[in-house]
Amino acid sequence: MLVQSLPITEASYNSAADYGAYAEKMRAHRELVSDLRKEARISDDDRRAFDALVQKHGGAIHVSVMTEERCSDSATNLPIVEAIVKAVPGMDMKIFDMKQYDELNAAYNALGIDHI
Repeated sequence: MLVQSLPITEASYNSAADYGAYAEKMRAHRELVSDLRKEARISDDDRRAFDALVQKHGGAIHVSVMTEERCSDSATNLPIVEAIVKAVPGMDMKIFDMKQYDELNAAYNALGIDHI
């Protein structure tokens, strides 16, 4: 499992930014992200499916995202992930900026993942 091979400790997870704080500091894609965060919704069926997944995994799922501000894929997709996390008890999300987490970036590179 990929997660087990990454150097994310409880301390490093807690030190990463939550998405709201990360999005507020963004310069690139700022208006797009702001608009998408206002519009992102999750259906009741999807919420129930994610809730069942959380329960299957012991009542908590910690979503870790490694990205960088200029990434347009993150700009368009993270507002949707944020909507899921907000709608489902037991889920949370932290953002790891690849420029600030060298060890995590190196771990991805070691797995052959060299870009985001």
